[in-house]
Amino acid sequence: MPGPLPRFSPLHLWMALELIGRHGRVGRKQLARMMKIGEGSVRTILERMSKLGLVRSLRGGSSLTEKGRRVLGSLPRV
Repeated sequence: MPGPLPRFSPLHLWMALELIGRHGRVGRKQLARMMKIGEGSVRTILERMSKLGLVRSLRGGSSLTEKGRRVLGSLPRV
């Protein structure tokens, strides 16, 4: 039986990219607090971004890859 549906939107993906870009390396708990969503949703967001080659997740947190920095640079700033 599949688990619950993720509770995030494409806006959350953009927000995660922006926050990781701004802070350099960010842990999952810290990112969840900043985004005001659950850690499970953040884990799913990071997994999707990693599969797209946008972030690299290591023991100390997640950081943007070169591709992630290019994508972030092409998005509108708020």
